[in-house]
Amino acid sequence: MTMKKPLMTFLAGALCTLCGCQLWNSKPDVRYVDEFDLAGAVSGYGATTRACKSVAGNPLTLNGKVYARGFGDHPESALAFTADGKVEAFEATVGIDDDTKADKEYYGKPTGEFRVWADGRIVWRSGFMRPGDEPKAVRAELAGAKEIVLESTTAPGWSDCHRVHADWADARFV
Repeated sequence: MTMKKPLMTFLAGALCTLCGCQLWNSKPDVRYVDEFDLAGAVSGYGATTRACKSVAGNPLTLNGKVYARGFGDHPESALAFTADGKVEAFEATVGIDDDTKADKEYYGKPTGEFRVWADGRIVWRSGFMRPGDEPKAVRAELAGAKEIVLESTTAPGWSDCHRVHADWADARFV
């Protein structure tokens, strides 16, 4: 005896609902950082962390690619979230915004680093990045984390840090 596909799908779904498992084709919940109130973010040089824009108010742009989602800040910056163990991961594409390259007056080497913290420890870091570097993909595992901090910072020493515009493009929690 064979079952028809719709009936099999229904039975599999019912079984998973009863057992608390996920169907193999279900997608995880995603919340973009720009959906949250960013007013409590700390951003360097008196700048404002901006949803869906660079810290200069321009579209988020990394090496010519424009991103519709995410946020821009200015190192030294931190954006904290209480997760209570309900977040599996953080994903984004990070880099120094192209509007930094447009500023011909910088006189050092604008350099920034992106870090993801979970419960007081660094779980992902970009390494130091400069204007024009290839953006980096972030996937930070956060299962069980109670507190999450997204941080951008500048290189030690002389780095013309006031010119660093840090973008967290497509920043989201899974």
